Amino acid sequence: MSTNYIRKLALSSLVLAGAALSAQTASADVITVDFSGNPLSVVPFDLGGVYLNLVTGGASISDSDVPGWDINPFFLGTDGGQPARFELYTPDFSGGIVVAGVIPSIPAQQLAIGATVGPGLVYKNGAVNASSGSTDIHYIGFRFLNEDTSVENYGYLAIQQSVSPAAEGSVRILGWAYDNTGAAITVNAVSAVPEPATYALFGAGLLAVAGLRRRRAAKQAD
Repeated sequence: MSTNYIRKLALSSLVLAGAALSAQTASADVITVDFSGNPLSVVPFDLGGVYLNLVTGGASISDSDVPGWDINPFFLGTDGGQPARFELYTPDFSGGIVVAGVIPSIPAQQLAIGATVGPGLVYKNGAVNASSGSTDIHYIGFRFLNEDTSVENYGYLAIQQSVSPAAEGSVRILGWAYDNTGAAITVNAVSAVPEPATYALFGAGLLAVAGLRRRRAAKQAD
């Protein structure tokens, strides 16, 4: 294998890896939280539900245990023979759920992958019906006041509802993502963390450069 070939391989690997890292750095402000392993990811089947702090990942069935909580998934009891309904509650003046429809239902908007959550959408604080007729993973947009930055942030929850209508043990919070700069966010955006393949490519380039230097050193020693 010629020295020129090794040099080209090294430079190509580093350029490709650098481009991949740069592209993902553009999303570095997107914070993604995997909540699926938390015991409270299955929403308690009661009016209390679970209180979530989107920044710290804190969760509890008691609001006093989660300072600065942002969203409260819970179940509304039956009323007039209606089935229990899965709802999301956000504090007044500091949050809101993306909604569609008109009063009195005002359901949470079921967002598609690729949708944008940001300014210009309709947000409602207080209780919002988040039940879904689908048992697939679905996404619900939100805004909240980031306690670390005092900036209004936009994000989305990933939720899975196993039966319809929702029942005890049927709703799981899989996780959420938000942009901590206050910019709009795309649903299911690529994580800001580089993929293992990117690191491998970058490593291959560094190894090739190191090999090239060793060859040069060996030639100079001869």
